[in-house]
Amino acid sequence: MILFSDNIKNTSEGIWNKTRQLKKLIDIGMNVPDFIAIPIHIVEKLQKNSLQIKDLCDAIRRDFHQVSYAVRSSSLDEDMENSSMAWQYHTELGILPECLEDAIIQVINHGRWQWKNKESNLSIIIQKYIQADYAGVCFTRNPIAGYEIVFEYHLWIWEDVVSGKVIPEILSFYPHENKKIIGFDTNIFQKIEAIFGHPQDIEWCIHGSSLYILQSRPITTISKEKYQEIQFLEQHLPQEDDYFFEKNEISEIAPRPTPFTCSLIERIYWENGPIMNVYRKHNIDYMPQPILKIIGNKLYVNRESELHTLLPAYSVLNEKYTPKISSIQWIWRTIRNIFWTVFLKEDNQLIKKLKISLEWQYNSISFDDALGQFLKDYELIFETNIFASKYLKKLELLIKNEGISLPELLQSDPIFFSDEEIVSFEIKNLNWLQGNTLEISDTTETALWTKEYLTSEVVKNWWNTLPEWKRKWYGIHISRGIIYQQYREYGRLLMIKNMNSLRNILIEKSKFEEKNDIFFYSTDEILSGFPDKNLHKKRKEKYEECNDWNLPNKLTYRFIRENKNQKNIGISPWKSEWYLVDEPMLGNQEWPKILKTQILSPDLTKYFPEIVGIISEKWWLLSHLAIMARERNIPVIISSAFDIPLWSYISIDGSNGNIQIISER
Repeated sequence: MILFSDNIKNTSEGIWNKTRQLKKLIDIGMNVPDFIAIPIHIVEKLQKNSLQIKDLCDAIRRDFHQVSYAVRSSSLDEDMENSSMAWQYHTELGILPECLEDAIIQVINHGRWQWKNKESNLSIIIQKYIQADYAGVCFTRNPIAGYEIVFEYHLWIWEDVVSGKVIPEILSFYPHENKKIIGFDTNIFQKIEAIFGHPQDIEWCIHGSSLYILQSRPITTISKEKYQEIQFLEQHLPQEDDYFFEKNEISEIAPRPTPFTCSLIERIYWENGPIMNVYRKHNIDYMPQPILKIIGNKLYVNRESELHTLLPAYSVLNEKYTPKISSIQWIWRTIRNIFWTVFLKEDNQLIKKLKISLEWQYNSISFDDALGQFLKDYELIFETNIFASKYLKKLELLIKNEGISLPELLQSDPIFFSDEEIVSFEIKNLNWLQGNTLEISDTTETALWTKEYLTSEVVKNWWNTLPEWKRKWYGIHISRGIIYQQYREYGRLLMIKNMNSLRNILIEKSKFEEKNDIFFYSTDEILSGFPDKNLHKKRKEKYEECNDWNLPNKLTYRFIRENKNQKNIGISPWKSEWYLVDEPMLGNQEWPKILKTQILSPDLTKYFPEIVGIISEKWWLLSHLAIMARERNIPVIISSAFDIPLWSYISIDGSNGNIQIISER
């Protein structure tokens, strides 16, 4: 009739995941409140004959006597791999022995309602009730980002935290940081994750000097593939030394570099390479550093090393990972480089050189010559990019307080602002090109430059309101900013042209069964005649194994909570648009709605069939409503500003917290 925890096995009939998870926690040595389970067949009898409940409760009071009890559901659809049903079933807490019958009836009736009076598949857990001093929840991985461990806890009892009655303390950090919460090591939660083999949503409490694990369920929004990514990162990232790796502009041009492309980029940034030569030309003292970091087949830049190439007195390895002066030793070199960077002098022949290189037709040349030509041409590409960035930054500062957007200006015809001569040229015979990046294996259709300037009425109206002196001053900078974006595109085409030349030579040179396997050798290995002719097999297998992974843009030693000052925060990363309503307006399932509410109470899930988004005033990441919303692709945004009228048609983006009013009322 009653299953005591000692007698529960994985093969025991009539119990479900929640019960089995509790038993497993006991088996691995976790401090779990004593409990018993009432199997399905007994619960079914109780539903049909309520008189049997007294006999059952008498047996519980006799054989499992406690000062007070917690009565919980354990249903077929709870705590599954693809659905948690978090907090959707009823729980009775702090139940005195004489009130046990009523509590069991309440849990059964709610279970029958959940299953719409069908066969409920409901079992029941009865636990020793722990009057908590502190209680909370732990996600062993962030359910949205998936990497850091997240704790939310509060002084009082745990159901207050998950049901929306209080706003708990929030603590986020990476597992290797080994933090403590209220005196307890957090590695116990990592142990639970390791035992279950998947990130866990763990409810816990502290009473006196004891930590109790009340429940553990899988985080359903983190897939097995995502968890593999997390584990891979933790195996390949430093566990002791501080670091800051980031995908930036370099990563953009070769996000998944093969070994050939990676070695090519190293040549670009190393001693006497194109980058160093361009900086030397402009009196800037560039110190080569090993800045590239390949993680899971993705290209990251070591931000600390990158910073030291030009500003060696600075460091980003601080609390917020922002550049700060950290050494006086290199201060003079740093100041000197800043000075020459600010006062860069434009090469009047730069664009002409770019044009000549673009129009030059490559004939039959060797790999050595093609590699040398690439490095030579990359000096033009990089120098063009420097001035494109310089003029764009000037333009951004210039219009900062003008009430006009930079994207609109960059779409405008430069002639509209200035009568100066524009160096423009038509590039012929480039239809044979393939690829759009620095990746040697990229053979996608090349996007050729087809820029059509279109000056908007907004820009024209703004321009016409400016005084003559301001138009003259602005016009020069705006024109240069726009034109250099075009020159930058020419530089991109020159890069692609060189990559096509290198690719064609390598394919012709390749002796492998799969011609493209040559891309899994570095430039040095190819120049030296392939010292290991089987190396490509191992590299290719490793490359393809994690090629589809989507790793984060930033990797740091310490977790940094971003967007702390952001007014709106997205906590369920989806997008939708519809009319904004509040709870009294719900109940009509004929058309979808975006719900505006005060708190993320779990009982709002009953409206899920008719809502396509939620905007809430109070929040916390681990509330159960947020769990359910993420599982059902419903965007959730937290906003302290409730000045949007009801029935406004709005769009929301739960990934960044953006709310846009499309039309009011």
